[in-house]
Parts: sequence; structure tokens; C-alpha cells
Amino acid sequence: MKSECNDGSLFVITGTTSSGKDTIVNEVFGKQFRSSDVGKIVSYTSREKRKGEVDGRDYYFISESTFDGLRNLIVPDTVDGKKYGTCAESIGLVLGGLDMVWGINISGASRVEGEIRKAFNEEETDRIIGNMVIIVIGTDSLFTLRDRFIRRASESGIERGMASKSFLNRIRGDWKAWNDWQFRDSQVHVVINNEIGAAVEKVRRIVEIHRAARRQVVEDCLVM
Repeated sequence: MKSECNDGSLFVITGTTSSGKDTIVNEVFGKQFRSSDVGKIVSYTSREKRKGEVDGRDYYFISESTFDGLRNLIVPDTVDGKKYGTCAESIGLVLGGLDMVWGINISGASRVEGEIRKAFNEEETDRIIGNMVIIVIGTDSLFTLRDRFIRRASESGIERGMASKSFLNRIRGDWKAWNDWQFRDSQVHVVINNEIGAAVEKVRRIVEIHRAARRQVVEDCLVM
């Protein structure tokens, strides 16, 4: 049997700041699917935990000095002075047949393909990219994003004016990354998150459909 017949899928869930992507990832892959079915890629960050976040579920929260000592990170990024990155080994789990979900911001997602090509050989890269599904979370209103961002910032004690300025900087960066993004080989879906329950259900259905299609590919390999 060809090795690629055993590959899992990489579900990249991304969105602009305050799109709700992290909430959707936790709802869909923490409650809808068992961990034995779909694994979650947990990135590292040097920022502090927000209210409701859990170490090892949302991120691995570490000090900046510890972060600087990490090796083999892909899609490294700095947001508001805090560092983010993901271990390449966790992406490589799909080559062993595991379906993995990766929640990442637009800036990072736009660089995923290039970062994977740097971390893996050509054959492995083609297998990972060939089984990558991108789900973009958005809203139909910039004001919705702004209000969510300010509400979250206020929970951390950040003044409204400063939060508004930070939001504008973030959204400009997101728009630039979106405009520069080349989707290429990946399958892309867009889910509008105006109501979290409906958005979670749409993402769940997308994942189910792709996993079912992937299982059919494996079955076809078995009879070849």
C-alpha cells in the first residue's frame, strides 16, 4: 500500500482577530469529536493566559526565555510583543495517519504552506498539503469584530481607547495577510460566525464530509 494512503488530514482553522476561531476549535474538536478521532495541534506562546483559557488546551503558555530555547518551530509570529509558534513534529503526525486540527491566525495561515515546505522534504510536503483543508472563519460586520475585541480586552483590564487602536492595527495586518495569501492546492471553506452554534455546526459538517471522503480514498487503496 502506498504510504500516502495512510495519511491523515490537516484541518487549518483560521480567521481575523476576534472571529471566534479558537472558540470554534475548542467546541468542535473538544466536544464533537473524540481525541482518538481528531487531534488538536497546540501552539506555544509567551503571552499570559486569558480568562477561561487552559494551558495545554488553548496554548502552551511559557516564558519568553523558554520560547526562545525551542527548536524546530514553524510559523513563528509576534503579536503585540508576544511570541507564537508551533512544533513541526505535531504537523508531521498527519503522515502517520492522524487527522489533526490547527487553529491559527490569518497572518500565520497565509505562511503555512511555505513553512511546511521548509520543515519537510518534498514528498512529505506534497502529502501534507494535498490533505490540507482550510476553514476560514469570518463575520459579515467589522463592527462585530471590533466589539468582540474590545469586550475581550476589557476583561484583561485594557482601556477601550487603547483596545480600539490595537484592534485597528490587528485588522490591518489581517487584511494584508489575506490579500497576499495564495491558497493554491488546498481546499478552502468560508464559515460566517454571526451565531456561534450555527458556525460550530457548519465546521463540524465540513470536517465530517472531508473525513468521510478520506476514508473512501483509504478503502480504494486497500483494493488496489
